[in-house]
Order: sequence, then structure tokens, then C-alpha cells
Amino acid sequence: MAPPIDELTKEGYDLQFGTNVIGPYVLTKRLLPLLTAGAKSSDDKRARVVNTSSTAQLFTDTIHFEALGDVPL
Repeated sequence: MAPPIDELTKEGYDLQFGTNVIGPYVLTKRLLPLLTAGAKSSDDKRARVVNTSSTAQLFTDTIHFEALGDVPL
């Protein structure tokens, strides 16, 4: 948690943002075909993705989007 601000993902995004936001998004997108297929054979015909977070977000009041990576805002 809280890596140095200059640590980046290989794509050039802030490391913590990449780990805590982009990573779960990409994993979910890649799992969607399997989740959809699995839902068809489940009793309730549903699949779930459960996202969790840390209470560390309570220690900040803003996101500095310009620091997240070299992307247009």
C-alpha cells in the first residue's frame, strides 16, 4: 500500500491506481465470458463479481487525476 509516487505500471500508470483500479477491471472483463457461461448452468442463472475496498480511502478527499498517468482527461 502507498508505493512511492514515481512507481508506474509497465503501461505508465500510477502503480497503486493500476493495481487497485485497472487490474480488477481488466480481470473482470476477461472473466465475463466464463461468468456468463457459468450462469447459464447455475441454479439461479446468475454470476457475481464482488469488489472489495479498503478503508484507506477515508484518509483522502480528492483524486489527482493528472498524477495517474499520461492519459487525456
